[in-house]
Amino acid sequence: MLSLAKSNVISRKYLIPLRSEFSKIKATGKMVTTSLFSLTIAKNNFAYPRFAFIISKKVDNRSVIRHRIKRCLAQAVKDLYLPANDYVFFAKKTAVNKTIEELKNEITNVIHN
Repeated sequence: MLSLAKSNVISRKYLIPLRSEFSKIKATGKMVTTSLFSLTIAKNNFAYPRFAFIISKKVDNRSVIRHRIKRCLAQAVKDLYLPANDYVFFAKKTAVNKTIEELKNEITNVIHN
């Protein structure tokens, strides 16, 4: 379980500073694609997993919807025990109407298979 700054927010410690590390993660990581999101997984030198959530305006033009998807993905990841890697999630349009449980099941299937 991850420690939390607030009840539904992942602590800054577990977030990837994308601008400085995104190109390294993209170059060395493995990309996995599902119907709900694409996920890039890369090794890190930390003892804990780190995450980034990217939801473009192509998913939905409204920021309220994009932030809801980001919160749902963060909540789904927070409840799972994941290996110490860097995870970058790229949401797709199909993730708009999904629940946290559906996202959690999809993440578990991708990472543990």
